[in-house]
Amino acid sequence: MTLQELLGDAYKEGMTIEEIETALKDKDLYEGYVKKEVFDKTASEVAKLKKQLRDKMTEEEQRTELERQKLEELEMLRKKVQVNELEKKYLQKGFSAERALKVANALIEGDYDTVATESAKHAEELVNAAKAEALKPPLSGGGSDGDQAESWGAKLADENLKILGLKKGGN
Repeated sequence: MTLQELLGDAYKEGMTIEEIETALKDKDLYEGYVKKEVFDKTASEVAKLKKQLRDKMTEEEQRTELERQKLEELEMLRKKVQVNELEKKYLQKGFSAERALKVANALIEGDYDTVATESAKHAEELVNAAKAEALKPPLSGGGSDGDQAESWGAKLADENLKILGLKKGGN
C-alpha cells in the first residue's frame, strides 16, 4: 500500500514527516486487520484442531481401507471358488484343462464371446474326433459287421451327448 492510498484525501505532494504523522493520527491503521497476538493465538488453535482432526480421520481412513481390502479379498476368493466350480464342470464335459480354465474365467468376467469361441472349438474337436473314430474299422468279434458298426455308432453318439451335457449318465 502506498502513502497516497493510506492517507487518501489528506495526502499532498511534498508532505513533511510531521504532516504525515498528523494525518496518520486520525487513521486506524489496523482497520480490516487482525492484531498479531490474536492471529497467532487463533492460528495455534486451528493448527491444534487440524492435527486432532487429521489423527481422527487417519484412524477412520485406516478402518475404511482395511474394510475395503477385506471386501476385495472376499470378492477375489468368491471369484476363485466360482472359477474352480465352473472349471470342474467343463473338465467333466471333456474340455482340456487350459480351455476349461479359460472358459470359466471368461464366464465370471462376462466375456461371452470367448465362452462361445472356446465352446465352438471344443465342439469342433469332438466332431473331428468322432469322424476319426468313425473312419476306424469296427472291432471284429461275434455277430455281423453291420450289427457291430451300428452298436459302436450308437455307443459313440451316447458318449458324445453325455460329454455335451445333453444326456445324463447311464442308459
